[in-house]
Amino acid sequence: MRKINSLEFSPEIRDMEREVIEKLLGSQLLIGEKRSTALIISYFITRKNLTQTKLRELTDLSLGTVSQEINYLLERNIIKEIGRSKGENIYSMDSVTNGFIRSYLYSVKYYLKYKENFKDMKQDLEKNMEQLKDQEGFETIYRLVHLFIMMFPVVEKVIETLNNELKEE
Repeated sequence: MRKINSLEFSPEIRDMEREVIEKLLGSQLLIGEKRSTALIISYFITRKNLTQTKLRELTDLSLGTVSQEINYLLERNIIKEIGRSKGENIYSMDSVTNGFIRSYLYSVKYYLKYKENFKDMKQDLEKNMEQLKDQEGFETIYRLVHLFIMMFPVVEKVIETLNNELKEE
């Protein structure tokens, strides 16, 4: 059984930890995650092993939200259950790098779900171009849809590369 680190940090250390958490939340490292998910991932980065009770104390999220987020992170293999202490499950993120990779993979895979929708949008825009071309914003929307379509092969390659990276570890 692994023990959870039960040390209480000094106020100065907690302030530094909060600064790190805010930097992580404001960065692009956890792009695509809900704030509550990103917050919990950030605490796993700074603490490694945590219980639901400790996460609730650190985040001020409700017990239900913490529980849902823990289950969500377990499903995505970002964290895992490593044991019990004082009747509570202990969760851990073994690798920060893998945590970031898995988080990013989930976000970009979600984006790929809309590949066909973007193709359909482009076809609709092209089909109705004569009627729409003078509408404000048409050109911008058309270019944006086209850009998304052009990015899908790049995103698919990134997914393949990151999946290979995870397999090698």
